[in-house]
Amino acid sequence: MKYVKRLPIRLFALAMTITVQACSIKMPSGFWGNFESENITSEINDQGPYGGHRALFWQKMGTAKFNLANVIEFATKNGWKFKDSSKFTLTEVQKWRYNNKTIFPLSTEGFNPSGNYGDFEYSYFPLSTTSDIEVITFETNWIKVEPGSGKETNAFGYVVLNKDQNQMSVYHLWGE
Repeated sequence: MKYVKRLPIRLFALAMTITVQACSIKMPSGFWGNFESENITSEINDQGPYGGHRALFWQKMGTAKFNLANVIEFATKNGWKFKDSSKFTLTEVQKWRYNNKTIFPLSTEGFNPSGNYGDFEYSYFPLSTTSDIEVITFETNWIKVEPGSGKETNAFGYVVLNKDQNQMSVYHLWGE
């Protein structure tokens, strides 16, 4: 009889343990919220059971700039591995449009700087810049799954710096 009375308490304790552990799991690209958080201007964050997307935006005031080496070091310390970087002119960037808005062209098919932007996923990643940009690509520990095929690929993370290095964005899409 004593066992029966303790069973609900044990189930409650087990449920609480699972809840606490689940809440402490590292979320994809969540660490970026700790990078110069005083300069974060906005964030887009949608995480579902099968995947999600995140975009964060920073703005430095006055003559302050983001230091690319510090950005790469921070990403590396948090499990992202530097892959490469590419530069794009404002003319090129202004062609990245979805629903008449400038976007960062990322979908489950990957980063696509020269494609047709008809997929709704592009609306997840607004981009507001009035200059040339540098896109820094990182390998992450997350995957994305192409719809229909089930093909798994690395869910690369992207950091975008404007020409003056006073605006920075992070874009990440993972899952199905």
